[in-house]
Amino acid sequence: MEENEERTGSVVLDTNVIISSLIRTEGVTRIAFLFLVNKPSIRILCPESAIKEIRKYEGEIARRTGITARMLMIALDELLKNIEVREESSFKTCITKVKDLVKDEKDIPFAALALDCAPSFLVTYNKKDYQTTKLKERGVIVAEPVEALREMGIDLKNIKISRRKRGGLFSVIAKILALIKSND
Repeated sequence: MEENEERTGSVVLDTNVIISSLIRTEGVTRIAFLFLVNKPSIRILCPESAIKEIRKYEGEIARRTGITARMLMIALDELLKNIEVREESSFKTCITKVKDLVKDEKDIPFAALALDCAPSFLVTYNKKDYQTTKLKERGVIVAEPVEALREMGIDLKNIKISRRKRGGLFSVIAKILALIKSND
């Protein structure tokens, strides 16, 4: 693969990545997330259970972001437009194949969906909860958001967003989307 050539493929997002991208306004967490979900060459997926979990904690997430729960749900719905949400029944044959490859049973749907879409990336902040070597042997690379982008040949070095303490979610999203479009 050439240095600037991008790989395409499937990316399964763990709930912790989605929630972190909503809460954190500093660093590359939100940038990496938005880059992933808005890149047409990348198929982004998550299990339906992830969305249920996010909605379960919407009050806490809204409090930590400094916006209302209603505004948070609008932002989440906007972000989810580019994410394929899959029911567990659509990848149930892979569930039994990954049960021994995760430490926490809540992580089974993520690993199973990634295996179903292999070759793929499983993007998470809890890499330690997965048997990364065995999953990689099955075509699933477990990585944090920035690692996944690097593996795909996407470099975020030149993208800078001004830091803010809280809020500003919509303005940050708008800036990142403009950067993504200019980078295509």
